[in-house]
Amino acid sequence: MTYLCSSSSSDSSSDEEIEFLGYMNQCLNKRRRPYLLSTRIDHLNKWDDQDFFARFRLSKNTFKIVLEMVQQEVTTVTQRNRAVTAEQQLLLTLRFYASDAYLINVGELFGIHYSTASNIIKKMNIALARLRPQFIKMPSNANEISDVQNRFYLKAKFLRCIGAIDCTHIKISSPGGENAENYRNRKNFFL
Repeated sequence: MTYLCSSSSSDSSSDEEIEFLGYMNQCLNKRRRPYLLSTRIDHLNKWDDQDFFARFRLSKNTFKIVLEMVQQEVTTVTQRNRAVTAEQQLLLTLRFYASDAYLINVGELFGIHYSTASNIIKKMNIALARLRPQFIKMPSNANEISDVQNRFYLKAKFLRCIGAIDCTHIKISSPGGENAENYRNRKNFFL
């Protein structure tokens, strides 16, 4: 490659040109990092039922049912470049939901780049949200509302409650008393 430079009478501009040309030469000769292929673990067969549930917060049977429901929507049309299968995409998304890990950590666990993990989770969120009407049903008339409110009251002493959504748990001090253990969650802190 040839560079055209204007001649200059001052030494400082000549030095700047030489420095610039050296920089350009370094940029042009810079080698790309090698393409690394990470091994992808078969999590479905690696873990027994208990360990699988501990990592993904679903049983293997439930996982297979959900996979069937979203598979058509998330399956890639090609297998080029070791495309991530629908099974791996769902497992990655469930692991992200089940842990407080960063995308980079979840991606590494599945042998993919964190930007790919982000795209997969975004796509899987949309696919799972489309299943909402099959699984989330709110009471639609006065009789159903009254019935649900009564059942919530009988079970947990919640007044006028017509639904509950699993959400973020906020740590609190033990409320004390004989019912204190009712406020302890699965992570062993009070909420």
